[in-house]
Amino acid sequence: EKIWAGSIFTVVKPGANCLSACALAFLGGNWQVGTDVVRLYRRWVWPGARLGFHRPYLDIAGKDGVYEAEVVADAFDHAMLSALKIYEMNQTIDRLVTGMPDYLYYKVLATKGGPSSFHFVDTVGDLVMSDIDLYGIDLGGIPQAELVRNICDNAHMRANFSNKQYGAYKSIREAYKELILDGRDEGFDVTLKRDGDYVTGRAGPYFSGTKYYQLGCEVQFSRGDFTRERDPRGDDGISVSIFPVYAATLAEDKEKRETLRSLQVNPLYGLRFDMSLDAVPRAGAPGQKPAPQQPATPGTPATTGQVARGTCEVSKQQEVLDKELCTRVEEAQDARTVVSYVWPSGGKTVLVEESGSVTLNGKLAVRTQSRSSDGGECVLNTGSGNIFCFFPL
Repeated sequence: EKIWAGSIFTVVKPGANCLSACALAFLGGNWQVGTDVVRLYRRWVWPGARLGFHRPYLDIAGKDGVYEAEVVADAFDHAMLSALKIYEMNQTIDRLVTGMPDYLYYKVLATKGGPSSFHFVDTVGDLVMSDIDLYGIDLGGIPQAELVRNICDNAHMRANFSNKQYGAYKSIREAYKELILDGRDEGFDVTLKRDGDYVTGRAGPYFSGTKYYQLGCEVQFSRGDFTRERDPRGDDGISVSIFPVYAATLAEDKEKRETLRSLQVNPLYGLRFDMSLDAVPRAGAPGQKPAPQQPATPGTPATTGQVARGTCEVSKQQEVLDKELCTRVEEAQDARTVVSYVWPSGGKTVLVEESGSVTLNGKLAVRTQSRSSDGGECVLNTGSGNIFCFFPL
């Protein structure tokens, strides 16, 4: 509860074991951005780490197989109270962030309790279904078409692998094979459209559960999303949108109509759902890169660039989502300009301008004059549709 209440990141480092009670505490990792406007998952494992769960069990002492009724009753009550706490974690939902997703809740209760019995989070699919991120990976060597397919497969599994099916499959690999691979026909296709460093990919169609249409998936990312060292305080989400497909193939149904669902996913989704975590491409030898740290102390950015104080504002469709005092830090780096806006929480909104192109938190952006009359500098994030403005004091 203390971890959930605070902006505390949880990390299991390479070679470390986090089991039983440690694993439950790990799930509290989160980050509250701004004035509690947004809560984000911040629970990470590294390749080579072990994260294991099990259900509560009776731990009682007896002599020659004989147990006092009062001792058994007390142990049973303790186990049931532990199960109640796990249920409360599953029911804790704040701004779309869940303390324990349904998939993991099922796996915890389905795994026999005991000091040597665990459900280990050991595949990409386990992480996707449990809303746990993976640090220390480099996907730069994976072809972009494969990245698009994997991202869309994972997004489809996360949305459609339901709690009614968890017990129907022996493993995450069996579920992926039946729900995705076996249902993929010759009409399935992946297309790419490149604009400089930015890629828009489409994959589908996927089964929708209705006879009226199938599902298409569109992904937008930059090449750097899968290769650069990730900043745990940054917004490195990859944009995914799901839309209806009314023809047999994407090629026949060229128009992307209304969006049924939009989401931001992390680079982990670029890996195949059934891949073992032992096989993921690592960014370096375990332990060579620093693990994610807590946000920096508010108001104390370490920099030698130009610094100014002002007000940062995030809005969408004329509705203000967040507005706080912040610090603007501008630095020239070779042929590009990097401007970091440091929020009171210690989080950063990062604008990069290079060769006439502008990105905001790694997403393609465009400058807008919507608030120039107020003396502000504003940028539209094309990925989220939010407008970010800075007003100097």
